[in-house]
Amino acid sequence: INTQTNTIYVSNFSNDTVSVINGTSNKIETNVKVGHNPVGIAVNPRTSKIYVNNLVDNTISVINGTTNKVMENISLEPAIIASGVNTPFINVPLKVTFPLIATKLAVDPSTNFTYVTNPRSNGIITIDGKTDKIITKIFMDINPPNAGIVKCNDTILGDGEFITLPLNSLAKCEAIPDRGYDFGHWSVTNNTNQNPVSFNVTGYETLTANFKGAILTETFIILTSVVIGLVSTIGGWFYRQRSRLSFKRTLTNMDYTYEMLSKNNKEECIKQLEQIQRDLNFLHRKGKINESQLEFLEKRINWYINRVHT
Repeated sequence: INTQTNTIYVSNFSNDTVSVINGTSNKIETNVKVGHNPVGIAVNPRTSKIYVNNLVDNTISVINGTTNKVMENISLEPAIIASGVNTPFINVPLKVTFPLIATKLAVDPSTNFTYVTNPRSNGIITIDGKTDKIITKIFMDINPPNAGIVKCNDTILGDGEFITLPLNSLAKCEAIPDRGYDFGHWSVTNNTNQNPVSFNVTGYETLTANFKGAILTETFIILTSVVIGLVSTIGGWFYRQRSRLSFKRTLTNMDYTYEMLSKNNKEECIKQLEQIQRDLNFLHRKGKINESQLEFLEKRINWYINRVHT
């Protein structure tokens, strides 16, 4: 019953129709043709949609309550049920079983989700009323916890969080390491270090992003300062001061460029880093940085460029 329109919907098992009854006059307004042997009906009064479960077809017919026309026929994917792998169903306890024709539908108007019990899978299927598609969840694990985040289809996920996606849709997930970490690899059906990774959503699944420790910029600077202090004693105080100033200025410029542009504008980041890379040889020829500083800066900027490319 749609209480807002005072309309009653009755499924007719034997003739494959749904009768639409005016609750004021108690007269049949029309009979809507649906799938074979409809056995359950649920109404969403907010969207004026009627969901009908067709037993033989293993489908859900979606009726527009305004036009009394079938908008969509949703397949409950019997092939997926038979495979037993990556099914988009919510498992129920083994003690709970559904009789053969005990298929039920329930609508939650607040979430616009429709839930369907399915005797073939002994489970519950969820349909998103916005798209009238079967939906499933991808759960996210971060290893180690707080080592980073994952962005899936523009949704930011932390450890233990999930994203709801339509069944058989394409998901694109990117692991974004926190400070002090680098991305390692994904733990999925086939482990991969590709980042971002794209895959077809086939059911409830857990995706694990594995991160590894990285050397911080501050650590690089400390280690380099020690090396520079040992190898740059020759030359005099003025040369050392000028060399250190140029080195520090170049390193700061390099780090700032990477931090500001690597995530939001990779093309411009690479362009500016390559310009800094070209300037290194000029600084070295002018005596503004020494051989050790040049070697360190070249390694550092190559590391930045390679990381932006990946």
